[in-house]
Amino acid sequence: MRAANIALTRTLQNLCNSRNFTYSSSMDDYTPSEDDMNVKVNKYPQLRQLCWNRPNDAVVDGQTALALYERNWRFIDHDALTPAEQKLLDRLVAVHGNGHFLAA
Repeated sequence: MRAANIALTRTLQNLCNSRNFTYSSSMDDYTPSEDDMNVKVNKYPQLRQLCWNRPNDAVVDGQTALALYERNWRFIDHDALTPAEQKLLDRLVAVHGNGHFLAA
């Protein structure tokens, strides 16, 4: 039984190393990589409007969120962007857009 636990621990460590986050036996120490970025749509008013056809509790990954902003930029009320949403957009551009925002 102990050998199985050791093998499982090694497998988890290898998986964690390949996914760019640190392994810990406690989930309190979990640190997600940039690839694991998920965005709760309801926290951002302009994004919520873009996701009108999704459930109220929708969560999208960072790449999808950036694609939504870029593809629908003409519908965004720029003056209504909250500081939190602007910060999210800046982070999305930096992480998923390689520093470039390509509005359609």
